[in-house]
Amino acid sequence: MEAADIDIDVVVRGDAGFAKPDLYRMLERRNRQWGGVSYVFGIANNLVLNRKLEDATRAVRHTY
Repeated sequence: MEAADIDIDVVVRGDAGFAKPDLYRMLERRNRQWGGVSYVFGIANNLVLNRKLEDATRAVRHTY
């Protein structure tokens, strides 16, 4: 990609297989250079994360 005088936002979406530190660094670097670059990656289900989210999940379910 080359920088140009256009105003666009780029959103990169991917699953856990694409969630690599090198890709995060490249996207962050592009965002610092040009702005408007964001990303979201899914992560695999894991028990440690689920345990850490139990309280927040209960609170959201209670509220909504």
